[in-house]
Amino acid sequence: LYPYTVGGAERWYRALAERLAAEGHEVTYLTLRQWDARDEPMISGVRVVEAGPHVELYVGGRRRIGPALRFGVGVLRHLGRHGRRYDIVHCASTPFFALLAAGLVRRIARYRLLVDWIEVWTAAYWREYLGWLGGSVAWGIQRLATRFGERAFCYSRMHERRLRAEGFDRPIDVVGVYAGPLDRPEPMPAEPLVVFVGRHIPEKGVLAVPPA
Repeated sequence: LYPYTVGGAERWYRALAERLAAEGHEVTYLTLRQWDARDEPMISGVRVVEAGPHVELYVGGRRRIGPALRFGVGVLRHLGRHGRRYDIVHCASTPFFALLAAGLVRRIARYRLLVDWIEVWTAAYWREYLGWLGGSVAWGIQRLATRFGERAFCYSRMHERRLRAEGFDRPIDVVGVYAGPLDRPEPMPAEPLVVFVGRHIPEKGVLAVPPA
């Protein structure tokens, strides 16, 4: 939940919750607690529910498995108790355990399940990230996660293609994709033209662009 954790997805989900609440929807935001106990989050019109205690999300720059499992258990427990009162559960694909929990409870609670697939990693990338064994297991869990959700949202054509390749056969909306001309400019500049699209913030580790 932004600003207690920093990232594009965190900003997106907070903005989405605020917008839905402003339009009159009843919104519950389910998350691990990342704030101090004396600093309870206040989002107008949004009920924030703790799915688990405060834990460090990263170790050595990589995501820890423990928080993902805790969040999955918290989502399973909450939706198991309260899932029938929700019309829609809108969920990120990662961490996958929360999506698996939401998908399992949906068979009983009958809410609609919409899933954001911000990224779909290849088997090769998973193995590079976690090693051959850990990466293979994570890739298998990702493939299992594609079996859940009646509609998906992707943010690039590349990840849409990857999601289809992993077996997702339901509707996919590709959001925010540039639809303008793809022709190269003429004449091409004599020197290489480098364009960086992103935020110059520490979390992104943009190290090569400023020297260049």
